[in-house]
Amino acid sequence: MFNKSNGENQPGRVLIKVMRRPGLTSQRHPVTQREKEYAIERARRFKSERPFTVKAMKHNDVYASYFMIIPDKFVKTFLPKESRKMTVWDPQAKPWKVWYEYTGGESPRAAFSAGWGALAMENNLEKSDVCIFKLLDQEYNIKLHVYKVVLEITPCIITPKPRTCE
Repeated sequence: MFNKSNGENQPGRVLIKVMRRPGLTSQRHPVTQREKEYAIERARRFKSERPFTVKAMKHNDVYASYFMIIPDKFVKTFLPKESRKMTVWDPQAKPWKVWYEYTGGESPRAAFSAGWGALAMENNLEKSDVCIFKLLDQEYNIKLHVYKVVLEITPCIITPKPRTCE
């Protein structure tokens, strides 16, 4: 979660508190620059009357912490100025309750945390997949559109946790 002191947001500092899920490792072939460019190119063709933002998935968004930082401009312009549950509708129109973590201040920031990991895993999201988050209404329902960097879906494997000896 973002850092708070005495109930007040602390601009410029971010602390992450994440519900632990198993780490994942991709099984797909190594992604080429051309594949990345093609996914971005397809996403750029997206058109909508509704506000939306585009984000290429990073390692922590989809394999490890499942704390997906939302682009700042979209947060500042269109999203709520408080932390709350939101509904993200996946490409198959399945609703997912996710926690929207907001911090204000001079540089407002927000991220999806609890619930995002399950959505990412079930939808086989991987690093470099390009996602579009479209705001549907004033209740902050969001539609997720996914442009896979590798079209063939290869399920990820669970990364074993290191063991310690005592």
